[in-house]
Amino acid sequence: MSISRYYYKEFIYISLIFLSVLSGCKEVSVIEAGKSIFGIQGELVQCLSDTVKLYQTDGLSIRQINASPLIKSGSYANFKFKGKVPQRGFYLIGTSTNNLSLIILGGEEEVKIKGNGTNWSQSTELTNSPQNDNYRKLLVQIAEKNKRLDSLVNRQAFYYGSGKATKKQKEELHLGFFEHKKEEVRYIDSLQKSDPYFATIARMSLLPVFDIMDNPKKYPNMLHSFASQYFEDIDLEDENLEYMLPVWENAVTYTRTLVRAPQKMMGKDSVYLFLDKLLTKIPQKSRTYQLVLSGIMKGLQDEESGMYNKYALIYRKNYPQEEEVIAQITAKINEIDILEKKKQAFETGSEPPEIAMNDIRGVPQSLKALKGKIVLLHFWNSSAPACRSQIGTLVSLYKKYHFAGLEIMSVAIESEETTLLKTINDYKMYWIHVSDYQFWQSPVVQTYEIKAIPFLMLIDKEGKIAGKKVMGSELESKIKTLISNTSPER
Repeated sequence: MSISRYYYKEFIYISLIFLSVLSGCKEVSVIEAGKSIFGIQGELVQCLSDTVKLYQTDGLSIRQINASPLIKSGSYANFKFKGKVPQRGFYLIGTSTNNLSLIILGGEEEVKIKGNGTNWSQSTELTNSPQNDNYRKLLVQIAEKNKRLDSLVNRQAFYYGSGKATKKQKEELHLGFFEHKKEEVRYIDSLQKSDPYFATIARMSLLPVFDIMDNPKKYPNMLHSFASQYFEDIDLEDENLEYMLPVWENAVTYTRTLVRAPQKMMGKDSVYLFLDKLLTKIPQKSRTYQLVLSGIMKGLQDEESGMYNKYALIYRKNYPQEEEVIAQITAKINEIDILEKKKQAFETGSEPPEIAMNDIRGVPQSLKALKGKIVLLHFWNSSAPACRSQIGTLVSLYKKYHFAGLEIMSVAIESEETTLLKTINDYKMYWIHVSDYQFWQSPVVQTYEIKAIPFLMLIDKEGKIAGKKVMGSELESKIKTLISNTSPER
């Protein structure tokens, strides 16, 4: 398995991530006392607002903590901030919750900001702020180091997957992992001396090393290594994490990676176990807990996982004062419940939705009427190259197993019949063909949520799903198994 497929982080400026999350959030005006001084001088063009506002966020909720009037002169507008933030950390600045940019504040009194007042996230330029400059450099450095590790892991997957690697190649790869880890330690130590705050960000953002030749903790696979080590070296009780938005970003990445993992490497129960274990390491009353919980929810929501509901209910219980967010969460819980019910309708062992359509001769056909036979349900388009290349396999399977109890029902996703009829006749596809000629707007296509074709679903003699998206030798093997498990009719 390639690390780039499941782990690789695209390090982009975090304000762009937050825009989609925060748009629509209800703004709550609360000016809070702080302990870390800051100062900003700003110059904007094309600014329609009269006020610049400073916000804090946990990734789901957003709260105003300060504001400054804009002094306008022609197309230009200036503003000055002087004050305190709760602590050094990541904040959002802009004219509304839909027009924001990320900024690190605390300990710097003359940060300068220029930009277009109508587009803070894309146009903002920060100067005279070493910590904002260093953060951008940090993101580049982390991305480069993760990319190098990705290359090593891809080689490892090839060497051990193909079985063709020599002993020397494996030893060289082992040395590569060792050198990479040693360089990471030097890098973190250097950051720790210059800025422990950024060292913490780097420590949680650098991908953990999984070397098959050096696995002292006996992780069963790379995913379990990732899940166990990702936050291992982070003191999650450290108060400095409470306004560190990369904690949220890394919680999102961590969650997405676990959910995307193949079932055989990381089952659903294991995902729950690792996510729960992460939360138990954090003081429940801290903002860090809220950041991580919000990140978990974001990752699960992005993956449309039914696991979202468990953590959404925890958020709803812990933060009832976030009324606007609670309303959005409740709506999402209901939406995911509906999606989960749809997924369950297509799980192995369940009965698929009925298909009742006319065939190419105008004769009514029904999927339920085929109960008692092994059915290969086939969604396709007669002009699609991928579908046409599969026809030979289907014709062969039909010839070999039709008299043993196999039937094929092909649902053609077409807008007209000319090419369909010609293809059926040319390739001698002598089985059931149905279509309503509504192309991708066909109700049956929507019901089965067909996203790509060809799509195959195998249905057993009892009318229950026996397999989905099965292809090639696996498909024939499943058909043979179903036939051999079927008692002869008397």
